[in-house]
Amino acid sequence: MLEHTKGELPIWISPVQIRLLPISEKFINETEVILSQLKENNIRAEIDNRNLTLSKKIKFSQNEKIPYMAVIGRREIDSLTMTVRKYNEKELKSVSINDFVKIIKKATP
Repeated sequence: MLEHTKGELPIWISPVQIRLLPISEKFINETEVILSQLKENNIRAEIDNRNLTLSKKIKFSQNEKIPYMAVIGRREIDSLTMTVRKYNEKELKSVSINDFVKIIKKATP
């Protein structure tokens, strides 16, 4: 399957479905709350809490072909949303955690 898809696995089989990218260390605690909400809904998620720039975190997620990445900052925390980017797409979408869960459930057979 890896050879056939060139490492770009479908969302339902990907080991990590979404990587959460806090824009700075001060948002890690709030990002962990989002992580727990996603995991409660059986979504395979992880946080990139390394002390790197946001652009480097995005680049690493792209290189690892993570299906979705979500940027978490003050605006997202205040509005209870995530700014989500799908692998190999430039468009960013602001979605609630519940709406994102629905997107993943819809894509999973």
